[in-house]
Parts: sequence; structure tokens; C-alpha cells
Amino acid sequence: MRLLPLLLLVVAACASEKARGPAYHSPLLRSAWEPLFPRPTPPSEGGQGEESDSGSSGTAAGPDAREKVLAGATKLLGQTEERSGYGAQDLEQILEQAIPGLEWNASQGLAALVDIAERAGAHDTDGRPRPGDIVLFHNQVDANGNGEVDDWLTGCGVVLDRDGPRFRAVIRTAHAPREIVAWPDGPAVRQHDGEVINSFLRVPHRSDPKGTVYLAGGLYAGHIDVDDLADATAD
Repeated sequence: MRLLPLLLLVVAACASEKARGPAYHSPLLRSAWEPLFPRPTPPSEGGQGEESDSGSSGTAAGPDAREKVLAGATKLLGQTEERSGYGAQDLEQILEQAIPGLEWNASQGLAALVDIAERAGAHDTDGRPRPGDIVLFHNQVDANGNGEVDDWLTGCGVVLDRDGPRFRAVIRTAHAPREIVAWPDGPAVRQHDGEVINSFLRVPHRSDPKGTVYLAGGLYAGHIDVDDLADATAD
């Protein structure tokens, strides 16, 4: 009987606003509380709202690196030339125009680009890249041909726009550039209510091991902030 008062106190504490408050704001539980398709945040008074997802607008001196990357990615969608490399060669050409001081090329591999970005403080593994940022993917293809899902940083693309937790990007799949939708940490399904929320990024093969992930959100490996990368390169 001594346990009864203690249990009553625990139940009362859990039902209080103080107990619910920390859990609601916990990063581990936040995604469970957010609606599937969050409403856009209205602008605050005086036009001083949150940071825009559209990136920088450039200066009087001309377009900035983010705008140049976006322009290069948009132009890529109009190309029909097939090539291997799953986006690395495309990205090299785009970055040559946007960040000419960047010492990286596709032959070095995406891991080398991530190393440069990490030293510049430009690499992040969260799922909220901005338009113009470089997005990275693991296991897009069995690059080493061993039949396992151990092919890290084998795909890359450029974000075109973002809608809440999802983003739309241009990336090369099956040797041709196309648009994809990715929802990192979102539902592991391709469609919801008839709308594509996660594109297929990896081409299925019979030899794929059990548990292979094919959707873009599940293969997402972080992103590189183009502004931070350009700033560090210019220093």
C-alpha cells in the first residue's frame, strides 16, 4: 500500500504542463508532433521573417555563388547527354563557374569534396538544405560491385527548392539528369495521398541484398552549404 501514494504522484506529474513541455520540444520527438505537411510560416510584421529558402539575391557586382550553382543546375535539366558518375562530373562543371577558387574535381571523389567542406564548416547532416546547396547520397549505386550496401557518397545533386521538410533537387540517375523529391527522416514511402514525397534514387536489381534502400530520403547523406564553401575558398 505504500506504493499507491507514490504512483499517484508520478501520474499527476506526468499529466502536468511541466512534464509535457520538455517532451514536446525534445528534438527526438519533434517529428512526431509536426503535421505531415506543415503550413508555411507567415511573414512577421515589418517583413523581418525567417531566413528565406530562396538563398541570397546577389549584389550589384553580379550573381553570387549560390545563384550561379542554381543557374547551372537548372541548365543541367535541359541536357540530354548521358554520362556516368552520378552527378560528380556535372557538379564539377557547375562549381568551376560558381566557385573558381575551389580546388576539387570529380576524379577526386565526393569524399574529398566533403573533406574540404568540413574544414570550411560547410558540411551538415541535417535534412534542411537550401536552394543552391549541394546534396549528397549514400548507396545510390553499387559503385564497388561487391553486392553490398557500403557505397558511401556515391551520388550528389543541387537543391532547386524546399517545401518544409522536403526538397526538390536535380541529380543524375541512370546516366541522365532529372528532378527528384527527397524527404530526409520522413515517411519511408514514395507517395502519400497520391503525391510523390520521396523519389526512387537507386535502381533496383535482383542481386540487391535484403533491406536495400531505394528512396531518396533514406539515402540522403547531408548537404554542403554553398555560401560557407565559397566564403572559405575566397579567404
